[in-house]
Amino acid sequence: MDNSLDVATVLTDIREYWGREAIAILWQRQLVSGYPDGTFRPEQALNRAEFAAIAYRIFSPTLSPDLAPIPGGNPLASAEFEVTFADVPPQHWAYRTIGWGVSQGIFAGYGDGMFRPDLPITRVQALIVLVSGLRLGQAPSGPGLLEVLFADADEIPTYGREAIAIASQNRLVVNYPDLRYLRPNHPVTRGEMAGFVVQALQIPNVVPQEYIVGTVWLDTLVAGEMVELDRLKTHPGLIHQIQTRLQLLGLYLATIDGQYGPRTEAAIAQFSQFVQLPPAPILDSSFATALLTTSPADLKLERGRDRSAVFQFFLAQEQGRSPGNLAFLDRGVEQSPYRAQIVAFPDRLKEVPNGLDLVSSSLPPNWTLPPYPAVGDRPAINESGLDFLHDDIQQACVCVATRVNGQLLTHWMGRQAMQPIELWSTTKLVPILNLLSQSNSQFPAIDIDECQIRQQGSAGGFSVHELAKDIMSYRHKIGTSNAIAAMLKQFETPIGLEQWLQSITGHTDLIFRGRYGELPFLSHPELWHPQTGQILLSGRPITKWQDNTIATYDLTRLVSMVGWHLHLPQAARLPGIQWSSLESVVRAMGHDAARYAEVAIAHLGLDTVIRSPVMLSKLGNGRSSIRDRAEIAYTALIQLVDKRSNPTGKPAMLHTMAMTLLAAKDYGNYQQESTELDARMAAEVTELVRRLVQNQWD
Repeated sequence: MDNSLDVATVLTDIREYWGREAIAILWQRQLVSGYPDGTFRPEQALNRAEFAAIAYRIFSPTLSPDLAPIPGGNPLASAEFEVTFADVPPQHWAYRTIGWGVSQGIFAGYGDGMFRPDLPITRVQALIVLVSGLRLGQAPSGPGLLEVLFADADEIPTYGREAIAIASQNRLVVNYPDLRYLRPNHPVTRGEMAGFVVQALQIPNVVPQEYIVGTVWLDTLVAGEMVELDRLKTHPGLIHQIQTRLQLLGLYLATIDGQYGPRTEAAIAQFSQFVQLPPAPILDSSFATALLTTSPADLKLERGRDRSAVFQFFLAQEQGRSPGNLAFLDRGVEQSPYRAQIVAFPDRLKEVPNGLDLVSSSLPPNWTLPPYPAVGDRPAINESGLDFLHDDIQQACVCVATRVNGQLLTHWMGRQAMQPIELWSTTKLVPILNLLSQSNSQFPAIDIDECQIRQQGSAGGFSVHELAKDIMSYRHKIGTSNAIAAMLKQFETPIGLEQWLQSITGHTDLIFRGRYGELPFLSHPELWHPQTGQILLSGRPITKWQDNTIATYDLTRLVSMVGWHLHLPQAARLPGIQWSSLESVVRAMGHDAARYAEVAIAHLGLDTVIRSPVMLSKLGNGRSSIRDRAEIAYTALIQLVDKRSNPTGKPAMLHTMAMTLLAAKDYGNYQQESTELDARMAAEVTELVRRLVQNQWD
């Protein structure tokens, strides 16, 4: 029965009004009143004082106990309010309701100390008041929702955009006569106010559905509503929500536009298949619940098993790229989401699982897990353990570690891991570590961060840490990566440096007597401690250079000794090196131009479920004239804490892995070789990270 017709006998001007039922029900609840002449005047603008009075009636704990979220009883009945607005004196009819609204944070005055009670309140301002009064939380709307819902979204003031998104998702917005036009800056009329308030009070079947923005959302599907797929296009807000979630899950890669088309349809079908929902022409509670609760990491990790799809995804990002501007090798640290965290990498490497809220990786039970080898001892390497890697990965060595009873246990896997070969600029890590070993062995109390390298006889020099960052990042702030690395090699004879490396890794077949294609940055360098004036080390020109051919094992051994230094017994640590100096190298390695590790973490959806990531790496690449092919080398240590177990009550898990990979292609076209290798390296690092966190090595 339409009770509004009865009320219309009292409020004579609402009989033909589109929102008469909303006015009638509020009048019956004594939340609004008419004028003495028997009219309601639904088209009359509402001013700020009038809306303050209505807001009090809506949100008062006394008048609306089921709705009101505001604590403390009825403030108007128990307290006076300091209203300091010059235009709202104590004798103003709305003095106390305005004071209450301001005290509750629902209303605010203007910067000039005025409230302007007679100023018409706009539609956007009215909705902000309702959102504030209802204490509605932040809208998980995703970008572009307002543009999807409203043709005049560009007119919504910046201060009101979030509130309008929240109001829309809570079905507070009523647009008459055209659902697509919010008219945000128009004064709200008394009749429109009634529609807003009825929706805020969640009184069903009062406002005509065709005027309510966003009648169907994912939460209404969860509550039992259903939408046929062939009618989904009539619910752009719902489509926007679905697209946003599907994009987060990595299933919808197109623009989020609130339109139902083939790509949205395909993504919905893919998702339904993943969560094992039967194909159906209806979206219901099962679909919405699954979409809202499925972890992006769980889904992306599972989809990551499709190795071909992962490679094609990365290859697509190489479109228009060329050597020197590859999508991942040359990405650089400047735009990295982890750039600000690099300074924390050394402290994160100190973390030790306590067995309560953090445990170490659970590795396959059939693996042999000996302790990390002592300096000079070679570990047993499972040469079939990396058979899953693509054939483009010509040589590789991977070491996975876990802590058991306070001891670091390791498992080594390889593909021609002991075969010496040119590994390009990845080997620049060697002279950096040798410099630290020599310096710390003679001056253990001097932190390398306090040291500079200068030309012999010069008054000033260059920070060792900044030089190392130049080597890793290719930023050319001080000099080129090649020239600086060649300079560092001068602090030891070629044969001495080679023997030092052999003594650490136990690999005597390696050769390390070459430079990096450029003259040394300084011809006669010396390591200098400005605070004391001491010359710690002196370099010497090298007149005869040979080759750099070492194995992927050698670099994996070195990078693991850097990252796991604090967890190794003294006999297994880099000789002489103190952590106070080694942590400087850790921070420098965080600036590597190649970002394969972080790309892998993002592609697998792990960026939202991990904490304390550490990514140390060094790239190398070029086209070998001897082997007539393009090559990319990458050495890295990756550590992260997977928090996904926490919601189930299980502790988080710390994963850590060291790797060195050499990829090669010989198409005879350097650009094609390079772009494919870059995508391939990203794909294979992604596969290694996936296997690490899922413990799926078979």
